[in-house]
Amino acid sequence: MALLELSGVSKRFGAVAALTHINLDVERGEVHCLLGENGAGKSTLCNLIFGVHRPTAGSITFGGAPFAPEGPADALRQGIGMVHQHFSLVGTMTVVENLMMGRTGAILDAGQVVARMKRLADEYKLEVDPWRVVRDLSVGERQQVEIIKCLLGDPKLLVLDEPTAVLPPSEVDAFLTVCRRVADDGRGVILVTHKLAEIAKVADRTTVLRQGTVIETVPMEGADMRALVRSMIGHEIQTGGDGVLAATLGLADAPAA
Repeated sequence: MALLELSGVSKRFGAVAALTHINLDVERGEVHCLLGENGAGKSTLCNLIFGVHRPTAGSITFGGAPFAPEGPADALRQGIGMVHQHFSLVGTMTVVENLMMGRTGAILDAGQVVARMKRLADEYKLEVDPWRVVRDLSVGERQQVEIIKCLLGDPKLLVLDEPTAVLPPSEVDAFLTVCRRVADDGRGVILVTHKLAEIAKVADRTTVLRQGTVIETVPMEGADMRALVRSMIGHEIQTGGDGVLAATLGLADAPAA
């Protein structure tokens, strides 16, 4: 049984069809990447899963049960955490203070938070000084705090929307290693990225979206990266003319089939 399953899911915003008849499943222990151009529907799909939006049509199951969260807080309670591309941390507060915010009825004691952070550091190598002020952290450290904030709720599924877009190249590999460790712990991970080299390193399967529809879902063992790009944009990348696109995707760094 899949951890998460979307069946015939569509989403409209007025006259605009953002997603059309999406079929998608995510397994426990899997890093499942979403690949698509800007406007393909990736963020809308993530927001549906996290309860920010509700489907116009179709159904979602999570852990084998119908899943229709009333909002992000409800999705969190049911076991789905999400890290957005733009962080939601308060820069003038310490890491611990940020992690304690909004945890009514949950972990409220700073000592408990620090102890839990220590366990997460041991499990996932998420090592951030709990007493540092957030504005003094690097971008990669701030992102680790966002991930820790999700993991404190012990989610079964972690959704990461374009997380590497804000990271310097030197911090990307460490982030991908965290994704792999989270999945290897039996959780599901949905990772949105444009970089084929990142997909090649960490993904178990990749789903390609184009204009709000699923084009294909591909197991990554032995996958043809250029075929993924062809699915994403609808045509072959031409040498020279699409050089900027190829560089943006990291195609030159991705292994060929």
